[in-house]
Amino acid sequence: PHSYFGVEAITALTERGVISGYSDGTFQPTRALNRAEALKIILAPLYNEEERVSAGRRAPVHTDVPQESWYTPYVTIGVESGVIDGPPAKYAFHGADTVRKAEFIKMALEAHGIHAQSLAADVLSPLSADVSTTSTWYYPYMRAAFATSLTSVSAQGTLNPGTELTRGEAVTLLYRLLEYKQLHRTQVLLDTAEQDLLRVLQALQGSRADEASYAAVRA
Repeated sequence: PHSYFGVEAITALTERGVISGYSDGTFQPTRALNRAEALKIILAPLYNEEERVSAGRRAPVHTDVPQESWYTPYVTIGVESGVIDGPPAKYAFHGADTVRKAEFIKMALEAHGIHAQSLAADVLSPLSADVSTTSTWYYPYMRAAFATSLTSVSAQGTLNPGTELTRGEAVTLLYRLLEYKQLHRTQVLLDTAEQDLLRVLQALQGSRADEASYAAVRA
């Protein structure tokens, strides 16, 4: 339905040839997206067929990625380009696992040359109740995702880095990233900053110091 969350992103990226649906003409936006499918959605538009075929001939470096698997080329490209980790950091890829929000954000940012470690590097404070430890692996990626308007806080003030993504949710994140690179997200960033400044005032009035601090950092 046209009212479904993500329909704008799905329509736009399908028209641009960035993504495609299933052979039966459906996209299935509410279906869970696994790690292998997520990597393909991110990398397929960035590499031509010759590059993908060549990558598929090289021996996989992960112990759970068969040479003949349909996603082997994307895993190989992902490791070689630094989008995903290979040995010795990671010996298994776990392609069938549902991709989590922070994982997808990391892969998408790295694939598009946005280095989370250096983006907004002067900010090293908790962003929300569930992104409060700055030493976690996903902190810089969630910080970068917020700074590029890929994501925003929920009504509960959370960023939900561990949530499992549907196909529609993942495509929406990718669409926002592409729009950001085209400088089309400026107003969203301004509106988000304004909303967080209001949250600071509301939290202070309610003596909720932690919430005020999170919102101030985000703003």
